[in-house]
Amino acid sequence: MKKLTQREEMAYSTIARFEVELEQAKVGVWIKCSDRLPEYNQNVLVCFETVLKTQQITTAELNHQKRCSDPASTDFDEIWYVTVGRGHKIKPTHWQPLPAPPTE
Repeated sequence: MKKLTQREEMAYSTIARFEVELEQAKVGVWIKCSDRLPEYNQNVLVCFETVLKTQQITTAELNHQKRCSDPASTDFDEIWYVTVGRGHKIKPTHWQPLPAPPTE
């Protein structure tokens, strides 16, 4: 078997990564938050564990918030906010894109 060049290995690695991302972008596929996060301010479906240790599904947005009031600070925390109801903070384990709205 022929040994791949560094350029060929990088190309195969890039293709494999894109195939995984394409598969994960499909609606209905849960993505672990530890693997990848959605874009900021994108409304997505999330799954999180409640204080009673049950799983719950809702919609939420990932935002970033400064850790301190210093305008020069570049330290941010990533915070999820529920987009339905009171907008409380949650810590999801998984997320997925929302399906397209109905056309009829």
